Amino acid sequence: MNKKKRARTIIVVILLVAIAGVALMSKKGSDIIPGDSYNYVWLEDVTYNNDVGTGYDGARTGNSISKISNNEWRMTINPEPQGSYHSAWLDFSLRNMDNGQTTVSIYGTNSVNEFSSVVDTNLKYMIYTCNGEDYYPITDHTIDRGNNRFVIRQDFPCNEVQISTYFPYAYEKIQEHIHDKKGNSNVEVSTIGQSVQGRDIDMIEITNFDVPEINKKQIVIITRQHPGEVLPSFVVEGMIDFILSTGGTYLNDYHWYIVPASNPDGIHMGYTRSQSQGINMNAAWTGNSCVEVNQIRDKFIAIDNNEEIDFFIDFHGFAGGATGSGVYATGTGGYDFSAILRSNSWFSFDSSSSSTGAAQYARGYAYINLGVRPAVLLELGQRRTTWTVAQMQLTGQQLTESIDEFYD
Repeated sequence: MNKKKRARTIIVVILLVAIAGVALMSKKGSDIIPGDSYNYVWLEDVTYNNDVGTGYDGARTGNSISKISNNEWRMTINPEPQGSYHSAWLDFSLRNMDNGQTTVSIYGTNSVNEFSSVVDTNLKYMIYTCNGEDYYPITDHTIDRGNNRFVIRQDFPCNEVQISTYFPYAYEKIQEHIHDKKGNSNVEVSTIGQSVQGRDIDMIEITNFDVPEINKKQIVIITRQHPGEVLPSFVVEGMIDFILSTGGTYLNDYHWYIVPASNPDGIHMGYTRSQSQGINMNAAWTGNSCVEVNQIRDKFIAIDNNEEIDFFIDFHGFAGGATGSGVYATGTGGYDFSAILRSNSWFSFDSSSSSTGAAQYARGYAYINLGVRPAVLLELGQRRTTWTVAQMQLTGQQLTESIDEFYD
């Protein structure tokens, strides 16, 4: 082939690629996610029924799925063991949508607090992603009580999309984040035990192990007892990364014990409030009814016997449309810590309490049975419209700084 023919061939190829790119862009708008997003590579083990995907880690969809057209689906809420009121978590995928607006009608929502309570109906949006990294709110929605349904509408910029009630944070992602830190000399990752279905319940410890423990505050944090309350996972990720990247006093003066996935089965199954046997973990800290709680509680007792826990946080996320946050702090210094949080602009405050809480709850057990002062239940409003992944991670840094300020 002579040089002129080769040059024309190259130009034709370039033009064809460009035309294909324009056609792809025009299909779903100019903000289409590039690369492999159409291959759905961020989710594994997807099973499709009427072009609704489930089966992956954290997925949960409704019953009676029907595809009305390439732009309309219907499903019915699948009640969880804790009842319809606490059946808010949905996480599913759609594929093969046509151009234009896609509509999903979710029936049976009148009995679900998250979809039906009247706080501010504008806050009842769901989340979508085309690549598992960039998340956007579905702001066009309707609470249709007359027909017992919640309806979402969106012109998606891709033809395979993941939709969830909140920002999704699956069990495997939690595990990956903490196990990636194993090579750091200031980190130890251990397995407390296994869930009912055999998943590891891991704990990450962060400290300067060369500094004597007698000089440190022992901070214990537990998250995702209620698996649908996902916001704490992003915040704890931010805490871990901030502590390790900043070092100094955060490593020398503190020993952090964090259980980032206390309910692995519930997270994996896409439950909102219970573990695999239908138990509300945060109401099972006395007795031996819950396998996961028994093992976590025994570990905390061992830590307390060895070093004495100084600070306990049970981390949750407000649902039901709440945008503000709540702090329920018990024991010496509890009110002071609550005041520190409320004085910070990043902590959008809603409510507080200094009541002890019954021993059947994690915070009450830490306070009454272990004598931890303070013992805190911290809830952040999951429906704040300004939340982004970066903002949730930054909140982890701010929370860490607030704990340090408490001891300053």
